[in-house]
Amino acid sequence: MTLSLRMKIILSYLFLFGGFLGAATVYSTRFLERELIGRVETRMQHEIDFLGNLLHYELISEPGIDPILKRMGKDLGLRLTLVNAKGAVIGDSEVPSAQIPEMDNHGGREEVRSAIRTGFGKSHRVSATTGKEMLYMAQKVFLPKDNWGILRLSASLIEVRQEIAEILWRLYSAAAGAFVLIVVCTLWLGRRIANPIENMTQMVRRIAEGDFRLRILEYPKDEIGELGKAMDTMAHRLQTTIEKLNGETSQLTSVFRGMIEGVMVVNERGEIVLVNDAFKRFFPQVKDIEGQGPLAAIRNTLITEAIRSALGGKETFDLEIAVGLENSRFFQANVVPLRIEGQAKGCIAVLHDITRIKKLEQMRKDFLANVSHEIRTPLTTIKGYSETLLELPPEDWEAKRRFLQVIVKHADRLSSLVADLLKLSAIDSHKVELHMTALNMESLFKGLKQTYAKALDSKELSMTFDEGIGELSVFGDYGSLNRIFENLVDNAIKYTPLGGKIRVGASTDQEWVDVTIEDTGIGIPKKDLDRVFERFYRVDKERSRDLGGTGLGLAIVKNLVIANGGRVWAESRVGKGSTFHVALPKPRKAAPSEDTIAATTETTSV
Repeated sequence: MTLSLRMKIILSYLFLFGGFLGAATVYSTRFLERELIGRVETRMQHEIDFLGNLLHYELISEPGIDPILKRMGKDLGLRLTLVNAKGAVIGDSEVPSAQIPEMDNHGGREEVRSAIRTGFGKSHRVSATTGKEMLYMAQKVFLPKDNWGILRLSASLIEVRQEIAEILWRLYSAAAGAFVLIVVCTLWLGRRIANPIENMTQMVRRIAEGDFRLRILEYPKDEIGELGKAMDTMAHRLQTTIEKLNGETSQLTSVFRGMIEGVMVVNERGEIVLVNDAFKRFFPQVKDIEGQGPLAAIRNTLITEAIRSALGGKETFDLEIAVGLENSRFFQANVVPLRIEGQAKGCIAVLHDITRIKKLEQMRKDFLANVSHEIRTPLTTIKGYSETLLELPPEDWEAKRRFLQVIVKHADRLSSLVADLLKLSAIDSHKVELHMTALNMESLFKGLKQTYAKALDSKELSMTFDEGIGELSVFGDYGSLNRIFENLVDNAIKYTPLGGKIRVGASTDQEWVDVTIEDTGIGIPKKDLDRVFERFYRVDKERSRDLGGTGLGLAIVKNLVIANGGRVWAESRVGKGSTFHVALPKPRKAAPSEDTIAATTETTSV
């Protein structure tokens, strides 16, 4: 006998629902029993912990325990029994105090035995006295005067069983009604709704896969048909909206990732949910930043307080923060609340790195302070000696000559300082024209030894050049390179003691020529090496002034080397000497002979 589809649906639902009902009955009964009894156990566990602490810390004497148990048992709706270490009952919430000594020894009860062994015990059984299903829980408690006993709580499960029966009855009634309704409705709705639903199901699956092209061609003239039309319209609008959102998301992602400002988005719980690439570059030491608090990334309390205030709904915050070791980095931070439908749902922090600006500001302040100091010192000396000179007797020509020599010395120093300042200013403002050309090193060093011959002889210094150095070629401006090496050699002569040595060497690779000026002078402490190229920075200020230095020579060297496309750095050991490195680019073409300095010239401004 072949069953119709309708009968198959009816019988299938009958067997399925019957099986489900049977399984649900067993599961529900066990689940409800476990859940409801578990709640009673949880409550009893909480109460027994509380009562155990109360008995231990309240310093209650043994005669005073029974009244407390009766009062607490009445308040809690539980039976409370306290048994001493030998199993004798010393208090019970439901037994009159006069009858307690007549009660049976409880040491043999299952839960009491377990509590004596392990400190805790429980039992679920029918009471031999009342015939009721009971839940017992016992726990060892410590009493005053170093005594201990067993506190037992018992609760009747009659109400729990009644509640389970009532819930199951309702469940069975609802299931029976649903079963009848399913049988009736299946006959009428099966054929009517099967095909349209299958079509819509297929369409929804395609949409879930991201394909919005499928459409329903035929609709029944009822609500299902209206649903099909609505789904068609929805699919079309979803396709249009998602394409638009994808385009906008792509644009926003590109903008977000390309921003030079660091951006951090924080949710309403104060957790970082999104940062851009610039933010990660600012704080590379923080890994897996999403989900952490702002303080984990930006160790600055000002911005964390601003974020906390923004999360509280306050308006925009603009602040300047310093982070890193010794506040080595500075940021201009802007924190704004993120609102959705008028509600604060987080905040956005935008960080602009102003470290370079801050350093430039500090350099400007230091520069002005140093210039003022360097100019004031010789001017004060000149003024003082000039005033003294005016007061000398006309016939004291020897004293006048000495005073005038001092005035001339400081005037020369002031003139050198102004000249160096003008040179640096011209370099900084790109007003110095460089005629870039291929140069033989011989053309640069040929006159260097002659220029400083007198200074070398006066201190009995030797200056040597590495063999073959004159055959090397560099690409740069002759005048500025000459000034660079003159300053470095002049420095070496000033800070090398009597009888010392100065060596000029060079090494080369495919792109660079590394020129070194090495001396056996006093050396530079390691902590000062990174700062010797700063303006007016002196390792030994008094010694430098005595030697006639302006404090700008190495700053000029650095700026001119950079202008020539090179690099400069120093190495030194105190008491052993110093080595200054000047790395210059090789020429693009073969260098001219030493007599032809500007064979191929390229003019630029710095």
